[in-house]
Amino acid sequence: MDMPSTELAVGSMGDVLYVVNASDGSIYSSQLSITVRSDAYRIQRSGNGAKSSRQGDQKGTATQHWLRLFYHVFEKFPLTDISEENHFATCDAKAVCVEYLNRVMVDLRRLNKPLCGLDLVKSLKYRCSELTGNHTSLQLTSKQRFLLAMVSFVPVQICRAEDNMLRLLQNGQNIAESAKGTSSGDEGDASGTDAAKIAQTIRFGLLSPLLESWNGRCVVVTSMGKQSTGKSYFLNHLASTSFAISGSRCTDGAWMSLRFLSKELLLVILDFEGLGSFERSEEEDVFLSVLNASVSLFTVFRMESRFDKDTDGVVDELVTKLDAIFEANKDQNFLTEMYAGQLEINCTPPFGTMDYYQCMENEAAQALCRIVFPSEGVRTGFVTGKTFLDCVRIVLAKISILDWTGMIKSTQNLVVADTKQKLPGILRTGCHVSLPLVADKIIPTHLKEDVLQVNSFEKIVVSLQVMCETNPGYKTKWMALNDVVPLDSIRDEELDMGFDVTSLTGRTLEIVQKAIGLLFQFFLNLRGKTYGTSKLSTEDQSGFDAFETFVLHRRKKKVSLWLYDSLSDHLSAVRSQLEQRYAEPLIVYMSRCQQRCIRCQLGCMYSVTHSPETEHNCCMDHKCRGQCEYGECQTDAARVPACSRSAGHEGKCECEKGEHTCGQPCVLIRALNCDKTCSKRAEHTGGHSCSVQVHICGVTCSATTCTATCLLDVQRDHSVHKCAEVQCFHPCLMEGCNNVCSEKNHFHGQQTESCAFAKENGIAGVGDEPADNVVVTHICSCSHACKEMCTVEGICEQKVHLKKSARTYTGARGSFEYIYQEMNGYKKGCACIKRSGEVNHEGLGHTCLVETNEKENEQHTVHYCDARCPSCNYYCNKHFGHMELHATSHGNMQQTYFMAKGNDIDVEDRKYQVGERGIVEMCNLFCAKVGRGHAHYLSCESIKDEKCVYTSGRQMDELLHAQFWTAIEWEDPCSEEERGVFAKCAFQCNAPEHEADKKLSCCVLDAWHEPEFKAEEGDDGFAFFGNNRLSDGGEDDLISYITFDSASHIVCEGESLPEALKMSVPFTGGGTSYREGLRAADEVLSRNNFEEFKSVLIFFSDGRPDDIGSGVTLAQHIRSTYAKYDLKAFVVGFGRVKLSVLHRLAAEMGGEYRQVLNASALSKPPALSLPPTNYVSTI
Repeated sequence: MDMPSTELAVGSMGDVLYVVNASDGSIYSSQLSITVRSDAYRIQRSGNGAKSSRQGDQKGTATQHWLRLFYHVFEKFPLTDISEENHFATCDAKAVCVEYLNRVMVDLRRLNKPLCGLDLVKSLKYRCSELTGNHTSLQLTSKQRFLLAMVSFVPVQICRAEDNMLRLLQNGQNIAESAKGTSSGDEGDASGTDAAKIAQTIRFGLLSPLLESWNGRCVVVTSMGKQSTGKSYFLNHLASTSFAISGSRCTDGAWMSLRFLSKELLLVILDFEGLGSFERSEEEDVFLSVLNASVSLFTVFRMESRFDKDTDGVVDELVTKLDAIFEANKDQNFLTEMYAGQLEINCTPPFGTMDYYQCMENEAAQALCRIVFPSEGVRTGFVTGKTFLDCVRIVLAKISILDWTGMIKSTQNLVVADTKQKLPGILRTGCHVSLPLVADKIIPTHLKEDVLQVNSFEKIVVSLQVMCETNPGYKTKWMALNDVVPLDSIRDEELDMGFDVTSLTGRTLEIVQKAIGLLFQFFLNLRGKTYGTSKLSTEDQSGFDAFETFVLHRRKKKVSLWLYDSLSDHLSAVRSQLEQRYAEPLIVYMSRCQQRCIRCQLGCMYSVTHSPETEHNCCMDHKCRGQCEYGECQTDAARVPACSRSAGHEGKCECEKGEHTCGQPCVLIRALNCDKTCSKRAEHTGGHSCSVQVHICGVTCSATTCTATCLLDVQRDHSVHKCAEVQCFHPCLMEGCNNVCSEKNHFHGQQTESCAFAKENGIAGVGDEPADNVVVTHICSCSHACKEMCTVEGICEQKVHLKKSARTYTGARGSFEYIYQEMNGYKKGCACIKRSGEVNHEGLGHTCLVETNEKENEQHTVHYCDARCPSCNYYCNKHFGHMELHATSHGNMQQTYFMAKGNDIDVEDRKYQVGERGIVEMCNLFCAKVGRGHAHYLSCESIKDEKCVYTSGRQMDELLHAQFWTAIEWEDPCSEEERGVFAKCAFQCNAPEHEADKKLSCCVLDAWHEPEFKAEEGDDGFAFFGNNRLSDGGEDDLISYITFDSASHIVCEGESLPEALKMSVPFTGGGTSYREGLRAADEVLSRNNFEEFKSVLIFFSDGRPDDIGSGVTLAQHIRSTYAKYDLKAFVVGFGRVKLSVLHRLAAEMGGEYRQVLNASALSKPPALSLPPTNYVSTI
């Protein structure tokens, strides 16, 4: 077989070898017969029984045919318009194709899948060599639609879950280690990478630019469920995606695909790895689930399509467990938080039946349509693709570094970073340009994108009218220039500065001069002149100055509008800083120097900021490009000689050979701008004078900050020398501002020179004599961001840093790797803006909080509490000054050490010794690991030794889990279910009957319970705990009743328990004063005999007092006074309680909080048990 040796692709399918020649579009196939000795047999099911796979089977051979791919396409993926496409085959293969495709159709019909009239045989087209005229017609489509479909067809992997971490991917590749860029410093180094920086490095291949440029609505659909439940298959048929499917595990991490439903709607489909896999830990499943819930608007949760043998009571069990979830987590639970009540549960028919696909179309598809196209007209989902892209990047970054703080600050930081990346391109070209291209000399037009408004997506265009209204001082010049050159006809995008203007301070003089020169050439072309060949005058440069001022101020205005649109009110300080740092210096550095060239009469073409050591230069050859204007040289138009005078001269042009003028030295030849020779006609009368109308002085300007030369008439006496500038050149006194003073007085701050100059030149409005002790303030006309730090109490911003992806812990019993993260608090800069011309901003204090009219941003304007968790050193995430217990997302317990009775401590597979640091463990996870009845240790908090209740053998206080978190005044980070386990006794029963199921069987009593003694006779295996004080020696207990509203009332004091039970407590109303109630309780407790009676204080309230501050103070007093007497305090909430206040009050009294039980709970045995001793109770 004659085949070329290049451009070949070789592959095999079954026993057929295929060779594809891409150059001529031909395919060669060869059937191979390979014999391998094997004693293994595969048993297949047949109509007559079992048979060996070695026996020839026509059906088996057919399933390995290369045309079998059509079957797999329609088996695994939804139906497409493949029947309308062109399929070319040779006439010789027509019979083979028809026969085989008939078999494919038979197999497809056996799937019971709706085929929508599909018939591969009827719709297939043939083209034969002898029938070349029978061409099939092709359907036309736009290139954009084709490219979008092609790019979004292949899903992109966005992350993976492994090693108990969420690994980030860039362009589908696993380069997370290099992308993190984590700090290699020691533990004290706070320069870790935060979520916003990581989010900037995340990219999803070609899907990222598609999402960023999508200005329509974006709806996210995700999948979730157990492994191998058909999630990918379901999404493929629901949204026409192409996720990989298989009978076994095939989805790794999370994958993204896009579907463009219309010009205004984009569907983002995320396919997630199945939960519960043996290859994934619970933490990894949680990470994927959090990512799913954070971005999804429509989640398809796939369950098992089968039940076990016993299906009775499934609904009852579901309801019971849901009730348990709601009861254990009354404040918040994942069902109400994640789904907000919008939860639908559908039962689908068995897979592979016609009803399965009908149910998908009738239920899931309709539910998705209701979300995507709501009947109420409410826009659901993300506003733009860019909004979704920022959100998913921030979520990925925060999960990857275990940052559980809020999204708001990280999102703001990402928006600011994205704005900083786009700003250089807009300043240079007026368009969106990729940051790496900004440094290129030439940027192709097709790589520039228009700058659009965020909400309306309209192009930002700044008109001449707007510019005149914004800058009224330039209106006269601009309107005059507009009569010559229509300024609105010049598009801002046409002007490219030619370099990165955000680094102007580091640019050399030649680069800036080149940019000014190119802008000057553009202006001359508009005037019909050519740079280098046309005669130029100072009037041309004056017109260029007006033109340059207009285009630079217009570019600045465009940037300001874009910044105002991109950065909302709560980022106004950042917006002002960016304008001050980048936009405003653009006008200064790109403005032309107003001094005269030292070699000709034209002006200097360098930047106004060029060094005084650099000579003023017009950057041309200093020769006039005009022709002799005298009549005797213009007799022959083709032979008019060129002008021999310097560029920019005044008067007529004169040739070098002609003797048209006197030629004698000018009498004012000492003047700086003198043309040297007399311009009068030969043999004139009177003094010799050149063509210059006003001979300038040329002495250095008297302004202290100016090095230019005096432009006053040398023939007029003057003591104060002044150049052409009218602007004060003193730098703005604001820190970081590179502008000059806005005063239009060149002698601003020089009162003596200013008065003298006004007097000598007849300028009115300036005093004749300089005033004494005049305070002069040099400040520009721009607004300024305050440089002071925020002085408001609390923490302005919290950041979680991943210091290293993995650290190595080395202890006495071994070493292992662990993940380390820390939270740092920052004080931000003052967000107040100093208005134009003002040195100080409004208000006395400096604050980072920005007042805004946007209601949705009110939650941003808070400072965080500055309290740190005593274990992990994380900051409290509640607002400063809150009255509730502190709360945070906990990290590594860097402030802890291990204590135990023995020397060795084992926490799962990690081994420690007493005294080693607990930095490896995390607060909430450590408690879950050590489990039932575990204890925490705190140093004794008493200042004086006599107040401490000493316990022999222990140097620290030992507390159970619940008491520990109450004592340190922080919310318990563990779930309600875990807290119940921690409160139980940790004793393990070693009875042999527990060895069969290999499950631990622990004591059912509470931790630290009193020993339970078995009865010597009649032990039936049941234990009853009686809690009736009256029948358990409590008849000697004393009871005191106190009621309080706005005042306190001691109803009874020291009554016996039997008598107190007969009493009725009178009701009083009129306010709630904790101060009055606790003051009376303190009074009663002070009269108690603590040697005979132990004291119990039970405080009933709904948590809505008028004086929480005074109440907390008295609670602290009661605790400090009676703790040495082992006071037991209980705060009981009833009614519509305010839990935060009651929890805080219980913590301050060193007690516990209890909730009033309802009728259902009262039917259960009580949990409070008091040992037999005498008590005095104050209620």
